[in-house]
Amino acid sequence: MKIGIVSDIHGNHYSLSAVLAEMRKLDVERLFVLGDLVGYYYQPQKVFDMLAGWSPEMIQGNHEQMLLDSMGNPAMAADIKKRFGSGISVGLERLGAKEIGIIRTLPESREVEVDGLLIKLCHGAPWNQNQYIYPDSPEELFGRCLAYEADFIFLGHSHYPFVTCRDNVVIANPGSVGQSRDKGGRASWLVLDTVNRTLAFQHTSYDVEPLLKEVMRHDPGNTYLAEVLVR
Repeated sequence: MKIGIVSDIHGNHYSLSAVLAEMRKLDVERLFVLGDLVGYYYQPQKVFDMLAGWSPEMIQGNHEQMLLDSMGNPAMAADIKKRFGSGISVGLERLGAKEIGIIRTLPESREVEVDGLLIKLCHGAPWNQNQYIYPDSPEELFGRCLAYEADFIFLGHSHYPFVTCRDNVVIANPGSVGQSRDKGGRASWLVLDTVNRTLAFQHTSYDVEPLLKEVMRHDPGNTYLAEVLVR
């Protein structure tokens, strides 16, 4: 079975549309989502609609938690907008009760068994969704991952793709679909083939111009949100 592994979509339905089209070409049968469907950009409701047809295995990211925490808390909502842009506030205006309900029920991590493989899905580190693990993180962090029984451990959060192996455990980050930080204008994700137990990185290009226009409309003062898309 081919499984698509994606993370950090961040309301960017333009990139997600390109990725899902590529998955169909590659005969991907199943989809795992490592959190942060919301935040930064502005169309999380379209993200939910696009994913619905795949019945994906999903977990919660830190931006889902920020969205929930900011509900009914104007001071926190204002701080999040200042730090991360309008993605959360615009998302709250556009998401319905169904999507909010889904977000509330998402676990912080999940274990899935497929074709005899035990797969652990995380957003950040397995022990903390807010803990970043980068390709060049200290060996101690990779060693701590081995305390969790799994054949594959997938994590997101950093937006930087990598794959490494420790004691026959594969630890991999697919990078970000919605806001890739290694190279703008392309969505980064993974395909796991459970038959031959291989991983293949995918980098799907998409047109960033419509999203840049949305950034200028919603967050003209936040230069990072545009610059990261074209770096």
